Amino acid sequence: MRHVVAILVLLMAVLTGCATTQSGDASGFAQNIDISALSGVYRNKAEANPTALPPRYLSAFLWRGDKSLSHEAVDAVLVAVNNDALVEAQALGKEGQVMATTRFERGTHFEFKTGLLQVKPSVQAAGFKSGEPMVGVAKESIIMGLDAQGHAKLRQVSSATGMAFLMLPIHVSDEANMRFVRIR
Repeated sequence: MRHVVAILVLLMAVLTGCATTQSGDASGFAQNIDISALSGVYRNKAEANPTALPPRYLSAFLWRGDKSLSHEAVDAVLVAVNNDALVEAQALGKEGQVMATTRFERGTHFEFKTGLLQVKPSVQAAGFKSGEPMVGVAKESIIMGLDAQGHAKLRQVSSATGMAFLMLPIHVSDEANMRFVRIR
């Protein structure tokens, strides 16, 4: 019996997993910008990145869960910073028509620190859908700012920690960096 326990402990130590991936340009954000500097019109589709599949859209981050909005049809996103506490965004079609509008309030939806707009992180339980091999916690955080050239830069960090197949401790993490070209 003692050997069985020793073998199980050894297997758990050997099979414990941790994986981390990173895609996109991980260079830094412009430092100490004012929140009003985020105002502008940005191309909706992120610059081409050979490691990011499928294409990433700014509208998909701003209108998360909105099944009625076709992110591929959105040409640009207008970001208007009305004051330090309110940011409005409009999804614009190819002809400039407004396809969707949303408002983000400081303290409720985001915080602004050291020149970065930090969306409130989402934390949820993982593994309660059929076919998911892991039970645990999943977290996603999104940070938006500007790069040195004044284009929008977005960093999405997703992670999950739990037990795979209810016996193997595992942690996975992914960081995706995207750049959305400022049109005006």
